[in-house]
Parts: sequence; structure tokens; C-alpha cells
Amino acid sequence: MSHTGEKPYTCKYCDKKYTKKCYLTRHEWIHTGENSFKCDYCQKQFTQKSTLTCHIRLHTGEKPYSCEFCGEKFGQKPQLKLHEMSHKSEKPFKCTFCEKTFSRPHHKRDHERTHTGEKPFLCKFCGNKFNSQNHLKTHERVHTGEKPFTCNQCGKKFTRSAYLRDHEKTQHTDEKSLAKLFRKKNTKKSLKDNEMTNG
Repeated sequence: MSHTGEKPYTCKYCDKKYTKKCYLTRHEWIHTGENSFKCDYCQKQFTQKSTLTCHIRLHTGEKPYSCEFCGEKFGQKPQLKLHEMSHKSEKPFKCTFCEKTFSRPHHKRDHERTHTGEKPFLCKFCGNKFNSQNHLKTHERVHTGEKPFTCNQCGKKFTRSAYLRDHEKTQHTDEKSLAKLFRKKNTKKSLKDNEMTNG
């Protein structure tokens, strides 16, 4: 945004306004398809190659960015930075309606819609409305059959990342890890039993 806040460049297709002509030009590619970069997996188009590269990682499962605290991997650097905030217990985004705080700005926005009842995201297939872009995307896969999350070990595809994580835990966890998990559960159960007996 310019210092004055003025946005003199208007899109001739949708009336969005921009502070610089180069921003307007890039935006208009969305409407014209000009200079667009197409995903080979799903044919979705992007105006920037870097955005396409990040999108392709949804299909390939590539996650080049690792959390320095827990080792969890991410496909995009901003996702990693936001994740690392959760380790530092930083929640700088406060709901304007209640006392809840969030580590991510979009979580705050999505939460605030539970107060306002706003559902601005409309399914183009059935007209259902959703309070977050994420919920809409997940819902639309019911219509499209898209399964962007692929298991690296067996190639099975899923509509949600949570389904992929569950699959990997239940289908590809080695025996050693399962034994460790079993011991951990039994230790917790023994402690609980002791508390009840001695309590």
C-alpha cells in the first residue's frame, strides 16, 4: 500500500484496486489466463511460478522445511514459521469478541466467524456456505473427487491431510514404534491403576 493509501489501478474484470500497476497486471492474469503456470496434476493455474511450486508439493507430499524444535516438516516456509510459534507459546492474535488468542491470523479470522455467523465461502457445485476457505476446499473434494494428499510409501491418495496422517500411523508404523506405543499406553494404565488402588 502507498503512504497515502491510494489505490489508483482498478481491475477491468472485477473492480479490485491496487497501489501499483504491476500488482494489477499480475492480478488480471487470473482472469485472462495470460502468463499462467499450470499444475500438471490437477490443471489448476497460477500467476506466479513460486506459487505453483508450493502448490505442487500438495500433490507430491514434498516437505523441504523442518521445524528446529520437533522435526515436523512443511511444504511452505510460512507454514513452518507459524508452526514454530506454537513451540514458543506465542499467540499474538486476539479475538475481537472474546478472550481467545491464536498463533495464526487465519485461525483468528475463522474463529471470529463463529461469533458473527458469517459464511463467505460458497461451494460452486451445490451452494453450501462455509466460514473458512479450508472447509470449503475440503468440502469441494466431495464433488471433484480430488485427493491431493499422497502416501509416500504406498501411493494411496486422500482428500484430507489428517486422513493421510492416520493412514501412515496405522499402516506404515514399524513394529518397533508400535511396541514403544504399546509400552507407553501400558505404563500410563499401570500408573492410573496404582493411583486408584493407593488413592
